[in-house]
Amino acid sequence: MEAIKNRIIKSGTVNWKSFEFIQPDNFKDLSDEAYKKLKESITKNNFIESFKVWKDGKKLYCLDGYHRCKVLRNLENEGVEIPELLKADFIECSNKDEAAKLVLVYSSIYAKITNEGLLDLMNEYNLNIDDLGTFIDIPDINIDKIKQDIILAGQTKEDEFDPELPEKPKTKPGDIYELTSGKGMIHRIICGSSSDEEMYKKLFQDEQASMVFTSPPYNMSSNLYSNYKDNLEREEYINFILQVGSNIKSYLIPGGALFLNISYNKNAKSEYIDVVYKFMHELQFNLAETVVWYKKSGLPITNEKDLTRYFEYIYCFSNGNLEIRVEKNEYDLFAVLVDGYVEIVNKGSRKVKSNVWEIPVNAVQYEDLKACFPVKLPAEGIKLYSNPGNIIFEPFLGSGSTLMACEQLNRKCYAVELEPAYVDLSVKRLIKYVVGENQEYILKRNGKEFKF
Repeated sequence: MEAIKNRIIKSGTVNWKSFEFIQPDNFKDLSDEAYKKLKESITKNNFIESFKVWKDGKKLYCLDGYHRCKVLRNLENEGVEIPELLKADFIECSNKDEAAKLVLVYSSIYAKITNEGLLDLMNEYNLNIDDLGTFIDIPDINIDKIKQDIILAGQTKEDEFDPELPEKPKTKPGDIYELTSGKGMIHRIICGSSSDEEMYKKLFQDEQASMVFTSPPYNMSSNLYSNYKDNLEREEYINFILQVGSNIKSYLIPGGALFLNISYNKNAKSEYIDVVYKFMHELQFNLAETVVWYKKSGLPITNEKDLTRYFEYIYCFSNGNLEIRVEKNEYDLFAVLVDGYVEIVNKGSRKVKSNVWEIPVNAVQYEDLKACFPVKLPAEGIKLYSNPGNIIFEPFLGSGSTLMACEQLNRKCYAVELEPAYVDLSVKRLIKYVVGENQEYILKRNGKEFKF
């Protein structure tokens, strides 16, 4: 029999001005009338309801009290004396995803949760839409409508998978997998080097990719690979990436986009600059856009001469003139006034189309997979420059984030991965996701049905 657990660890006074908040600013819509009602309640009754907080290291997150804090700050600005320390209940949470669920549980009666705010919260903290109705009743929110909005908006989610690499992988160099999911998406993965043109011939046969999204090794002397030396000499490393780029160009449709996430590190400070330059001047790719990936957390400083890095570049090249391959009405724009500034907003999503992608990385970092990027990262590029059913190519598959984005967004992923252990992990990761979505699948290895 299950037991009820007390998750209120303790009660105490806290500095309410030091709170951090999990929910996005657009999470709730507080009307003028509701704000006035809340303000009058605090003014007449004083502070009578404890904040609900979660302490994560040195940070104190407020799970319930976002709008009360807003009212308190405004009252203080009007000259009302507000105590610095106010009462709070400390709630036990194992991580931010769990804390985000409690933000929903504690949702205030004074404010209405917006569809857009709920979508943003779900996407950032890996909340499952199917679970929401089981643990919380949200007035004015139609769960079925939210599900449809997720499909229309092309939202993706981080999947749960086992990040441990197998000591004795079942995959052998040269193996090629083909997985057909219940949605009809056919994904192909070949175990080999992305610098070897023969891998492309076997993978693509007579087809081409509509888009590429990838992040090559950074040449940072890591121990992430058993079949690759991640500490090449400068020219050797540059030539390796150029050979991969040359192969890509042969199998990317005219007007197709190539997103290249490449950066610098303590061992390779400027090689990425040479790569970008030579992609343009030797391989004749057009540099269409530069994206800044703001990761919201930085790698620890390991050298006193280096700064902590909170962002990485993603260069968007095109094979000829870049063609946007989504419906034109998705790019109908209009201007709005936001905090005194004019911003260009998409009519459908009501969001700014920006070259700064704020996508947290913390939730997808594992001991053996420190270079793993979020599913949402390739998804952003895929949604911009491809259509459902298109082939997306990933020459450095790794743990399979691009593969997962393709399955969720109804694209086919063709991929190359040198490490047999990573191929095993990616295939099993995809199978787990497909099964979790109650889909059937067919897996073939080298043309014959195969089971992991």
